[in-house]
Amino acid sequence: MRARLLLATLAFAAPTFAQVVHPNAYAGSSTNSNNAWPFAYTSGAGDYQQSFDGSQFPAPMTIAQIGFRYGTDTVRAGGTVDCKIWLSYCAGPFNALSSTFATNIGVGSTVVFDGIATIPPFAGDPATPNPFTFFIPFTTPFPYDPGQGDLLMTVEMRLSGSSSWAAFERASGAGASRVYSNSGSTGGAGGTVDLLGLITLFDGPQCAGRVASRGAGCNDSTRTALVLSSSGCPGRGTAFALEVETGASNQAPVLLMMGLSDQNWLGIQLPLDLGLFGATGCSLYVSQEALIGPLANPGGGASLQALLPNDPLLTRATSYWQGLIIDPLANSFGLVTSNMLAITIG
Repeated sequence: MRARLLLATLAFAAPTFAQVVHPNAYAGSSTNSNNAWPFAYTSGAGDYQQSFDGSQFPAPMTIAQIGFRYGTDTVRAGGTVDCKIWLSYCAGPFNALSSTFATNIGVGSTVVFDGIATIPPFAGDPATPNPFTFFIPFTTPFPYDPGQGDLLMTVEMRLSGSSSWAAFERASGAGASRVYSNSGSTGGAGGTVDLLGLITLFDGPQCAGRVASRGAGCNDSTRTALVLSSSGCPGRGTAFALEVETGASNQAPVLLMMGLSDQNWLGIQLPLDLGLFGATGCSLYVSQEALIGPLANPGGGASLQALLPNDPLLTRATSYWQGLIIDPLANSFGLVTSNMLAITIG
């Protein structure tokens, strides 16, 4: 369990909602073709991954649901599918998937849906393209920043639709690729890789803020690199959190350094190599206008949660953050530092 410090304000900004059709090229046109994978796979358990070119997302967003549509104007009865879905960043480029599922999964892997999804009946529609009719609302929304990498969807099918009413529109070579297999395990190898993918609607609040990670953390006394990460949207009037991860058995209190520069501090050029002082592999990335903490660490890290003020003067303001712990057993300097996050409020 992470320790949390809450900073509250009574001013809130209504989030801007976004809908992104991926690939963008088919937002207003149709390929007139469907694909059985993953929802209409007919031979028992099936595994599927699809990657999405992050450059086709105009801004960070919190994905709250996904939707699919039919590529042909055929009446369908509808039904249910039993599946588990993860979203994560791609471990590599979207168009370079491995046939081994686990190899493709990058940071942030999150179970966003686990259960029965209902596909409604479709009476046919003269419009081209067809409307999106099959939506999967997430129990856990996924914050996605395209500036941090391409997106990956992993699907484990436990019981498929086994019928054409579960086959949805696909596109080829337009910013997506996939790997699929009937191995029955998303950790398995030997999947088939190609450049096809379902045309997908992503729906959820859009974030005008940005978070960029730079540099790397050094190891604590448990030989675990200190990592600073974030969750939520850094937008005016929104909830946002920073989390510093340590080794699971490390209970050293956590400090957060906040700076207004990542270039210099008191005339010292940044980043500063702390190996000069005995902290091998550690660097100081931020000037130190503020030091927050110590935050209690029950083992594994600590976090800072905030409700950002809804102040227009904060728009496009950028600050630089870095985690720090005092750990005398880690190195002769006794300090361990994390990577840096550059946070711009939207």
